[in-house]
Amino acid sequence: MRVYITDLEAYNCGHLVGSWYQLPMNEDLLAESVENVLQEGKNICGDSHFHEEYFITDYECDYMTVEEYANLNKLNEIAEAMLNIGSDGVKSINFLLENNFVKDIFEAIENYEDSVRIYEDSSMEDIAYNLIEECYSFENIPDIIANNIDYEKIGRDLEIEGNYYQIDNDIYELYNVPTCQDHLTQHSYFTHYAGLKINVVSEKFAIIRIINRWMHI
Repeated sequence: MRVYITDLEAYNCGHLVGSWYQLPMNEDLLAESVENVLQEGKNICGDSHFHEEYFITDYECDYMTVEEYANLNKLNEIAEAMLNIGSDGVKSINFLLENNFVKDIFEAIENYEDSVRIYEDSSMEDIAYNLIEECYSFENIPDIIANNIDYEKIGRDLEIEGNYYQIDNDIYELYNVPTCQDHLTQHSYFTHYAGLKINVVSEKFAIIRIINRWMHI
């Protein structure tokens, strides 16, 4: 995170006095940096009194919006917490914040690893395929069933459920979703077996019973 710290009083007098600073930085050095900006503004304005107020007139940050009058110490703390978080972590934190799943960035930082999974360059059809593959070994599912699973429809229903979100070319999954078997029994997608159309809402365990019978479970 980079912020441009500006002397507010000098700004109100028509002078743009400030400097760019890279956060995080040592707290004492940060305080000294602000003091230097205010002292420069005082000198440019020719004031006898000390300038006391600053604000942020520009910033560079890829994980949050920085307000003009944001608390600089708090920004420094956030930047410190974000220091060793990789690009996927930043994307997860942005996702939690932008969708209001957390109250603030500190909660997002604390929970993103246990709350969000990102599937890069994926579609909901890919998600549905992978989900069923995790729940059942395709080697044990007869071709007549495996070849008629409607992954596109399952993917649509998974998205409607609210745990999956498509952003650009990636799919974001919000954790604490139902187990694999619950996924297969809570939605109204359809499949066909021997010409029989099965609505999973009205016949809750239909797909699982059919697959399990073929697998002799």
